[in-house]
Amino acid sequence: MERNLIFCFSGTGNSLKAAKDVAEVLSNTEIVLMKDSYKLSDKYNRIGFVFPSYAGGVPKAVVAYINALEIAANATDYFFTVVTCGGAARNTLPMLRDTLAKKGISLNWGKELNTVGNYIAMYAPKPGIKEKLQSANEKIAVYAGEIKDKKTANIGKSKLNAAIFYKMGNLFFKMNAKQLTVSDSCTSCGTCEKLCPTNSIKIENKKPLFTWKTCSQCMACIQWCPPAAINCGKKTGNRARYHNPAVTADELV
Repeated sequence: MERNLIFCFSGTGNSLKAAKDVAEVLSNTEIVLMKDSYKLSDKYNRIGFVFPSYAGGVPKAVVAYINALEIAANATDYFFTVVTCGGAARNTLPMLRDTLAKKGISLNWGKELNTVGNYIAMYAPKPGIKEKLQSANEKIAVYAGEIKDKKTANIGKSKLNAAIFYKMGNLFFKMNAKQLTVSDSCTSCGTCEKLCPTNSIKIENKKPLFTWKTCSQCMACIQWCPPAAINCGKKTGNRARYHNPAVTADELV
């Protein structure tokens, strides 16, 4: 019987939805969230990494997780990735390929999946969410078939301007992380703490305390907060919240 493994990093659910869709087509596939420790055993038919593009590159939390992961190059003969993004993934695929190469791993297949943008610190959800999700569903079905057939894909080369954009974007993320606030409407439910993929939130004195240095800016805390008590400065107060309708908070926990 085939055995497959997908490592997934997801804040508002877009990447987890993609991972679930691929897993359904492959069957007998375990999904591991990239905030949980995991020890690989035996060999797998396919090992994948599904995560969003941040500032046109691999989220730092994903890089750190992969670097710490004890995984042998011969754990499988097929490594793949699906990168979700609201716009362009820029250097994300080449960056992941290079990150894996340092561990002696070759990335066989990788493509980006355009879906609903969710960086509420910069913008509100754009019109056409239903259509965007439908398009993503159709494309991931094609991707899953290619992964099942173990097809290969040319990853391409890194681009200098995209690398510069990534560095600038991460500086912007740090600035926004410092602006996370919580209002009096907070009910101390602890949803934000449970969902944070980098364990950067702790409930103290019945209010969330943010550790901005490890915050990945996934926006899970803002997007999933039941009373919309968490915001990024004054930018997000009047913006509509979004999380993938096919994913539940419990799945991300």
